[in-house]
This record gives sequence, C-alpha cells and structure tokens, in this order.
Amino acid sequence: RAIRLRQTFEHVGGTFVKIGQQMSSRLDFLPQRYCEELAVMLDRYPPFPTQQAIERIERATDKPLAETFSEFDPEPIGSASIACVYQARLRATGEKVAVKVRRPGIRELFEADFRVLDWLGSLVEALTLVRPGYTGGIRAEFRTALNSELDFQREGRLGELFRRRASKTKEHAFTAPRV
Repeated sequence: RAIRLRQTFEHVGGTFVKIGQQMSSRLDFLPQRYCEELAVMLDRYPPFPTQQAIERIERATDKPLAETFSEFDPEPIGSASIACVYQARLRATGEKVAVKVRRPGIRELFEADFRVLDWLGSLVEALTLVRPGYTGGIRAEFRTALNSELDFQREGRLGELFRRRASKTKEHAFTAPRV
C-alpha cells in the first residue's frame, strides 16, 4: 500500500509529489513504512529527458550548449520533483559547475494543482468536514513555500548569503557552493 501511494503521487505529479514529500516526515500522521516509502520522492524522483534540459539551458543562455560548457554530463547527479541537476564545466573558465534545470511546465502544473486543491478545500469546508477557513491557511502556506522553491534566483541569493556568513565563523565547518 505504501508503494502504491508513492506511485500514485508520482503519477499525478506536481504539487501532489510535494504533498507526498511533506507527508514523509509526518510519523505522527502516517506509519513508518509509509513515511519511508514517500521519502523516496525526496531525492530519487525520475528525471525528465536530458534533451529538454539542454533546450532550456540554451534558451536561457541564448547560446548553443557547447559555447557555454566544454563538458556537460547528460546523466543528472540529482533529480527531484522541481528540477534536475547536471555536472558541467564552464568553457570560459574551466570551472566545474552544477547546473540546476527546472522541470518543463512545473509552474503551470503547480498552478493547476492549486486550483484543484482550492476547490477540494472549499468542498470539505462546505461539507463541514473541517471548520470553515481551516484549509485556507494551510493552502496559502503551502503555495508560498512551493513558489519560493521555484524561484532559483532567490535560492541563489540565500545560498550566497549563507556562504558569506558561514565563511565568517571561527570553525569553518560548513559552507555553501558559490552561485
């Protein structure tokens, strides 16, 4: 049953994968076996075709891939519900980099999923299965969290801020990659 639940979330995709990922940490809500199975979606989500990633990179850089990178590994080193990450080497500097590419259509899929979740939330409130207004706050919080995950520029700024602050600590036990 746990495997079927994970596979159902993966099949529906989008926001439902994120819901499954959130549920994976809820041992207070689900049995441990379900949490373990849903946790598979945290870092072992099936990748999208590499050719689509290359097309997105070329569109973003307005250059053929070979002009930007001297090497580009077509096998992702990470694949999650929002993006895949690839290893590459910058042509200009020779620096080894990680290239994070958002899944095609993921923002539109999230928006469509939220329309469904908004409708379902309104329905369960109208049927008085939960108190009126209960699901609105949860949905708003989840929507904000997902939108921030889609904002790679914000993620980059926060990573840079973390890296700078971490470099000022005495221990130097942790850092973040330069963006």
